[in-house]
Amino acid sequence: MSIGQTLAEARETAGLTVEEVAAATRIRRTLVVGIEGDDFSACGGDFYARGHVRTLARTVGIDARPLLAEFDACRSGAVPRRASDVFESETAARPERRGPNWSAAMAVALLVVVVYGVAQVFVG
Repeated sequence: MSIGQTLAEARETAGLTVEEVAAATRIRRTLVVGIEGDDFSACGGDFYARGHVRTLARTVGIDARPLLAEFDACRSGAVPRRASDVFESETAARPERRGPNWSAAMAVALLVVVVYGVAQVFVG
């Protein structure tokens, strides 16, 4: 029996619906359905898929270790995805600055005021 089939059977034995499991685990309903269908592609990588399997197993009352061992055995030849492959960096989404540098302008204005003040003390 596959990982997804085992989780689905345990969920049904526990008398839980997909919606109840999704609410209890805070894992999206579509993701729970996908995992029960042995589709881990929407998990965002093996690290997250393992966490979801562990959480779902705990919620439906079964031991996650055999499921994780089976998951690892199935994925042993797969190249692990990096987080940068899944998530876009915030800095990549920022537009390039194209305006005046107000911080530098404030620093120059402050410097002018300080120099003027010091000159007034010594001259006056």
